[in-house]
Amino acid sequence: MACAACPQALWICAGHNDLCNHRITAITGAFRILDADWIIWWQAEGTALAVMTGLYGMTWLMSLAQRAKPVFPAMPMRGLFSIVRQPIYVSFALTTWTVPTGSPDQLLLAIMLTAYCLGAPVLKERRFKKRYGAKFENYQKAVPYAVPHIAKPTAPIK
Repeated sequence: MACAACPQALWICAGHNDLCNHRITAITGAFRILDADWIIWWQAEGTALAVMTGLYGMTWLMSLAQRAKPVFPAMPMRGLFSIVRQPIYVSFALTTWTVPTGSPDQLLLAIMLTAYCLGAPVLKERRFKKRYGAKFENYQKAVPYAVPHIAKPTAPIK
């Protein structure tokens, strides 16, 4: 589709004058589609909001009142966890880079989420080191953080 004010296609035209404002309209439309504020299926108000807030608060207080020490599952070391220590974060970061269409905002999002996915697990690994001790330290030595060993096969972790 061509611009009404110039011979350029709509996606090429730089919005060179007041008559050529379709770029602004297109950007506004894109933000409107991406803005989820207009897609609300249900919203609690009045009494329903008060009841739901009260129930949420009660469940939170009940969890604190139990004073039970959390029981953690065994340290994950099988499957993808035998290839890299952070397979979930790595796969999430990879999904941000494997989109069919690239754009500047998508690139910025991919960079930011990848930085998070590489940095945030450091805190998780500190907790694991405290929780699992020498077992986790041996796992750290045997399994790479995010990029798998390509040529070197991993030995079973003990």
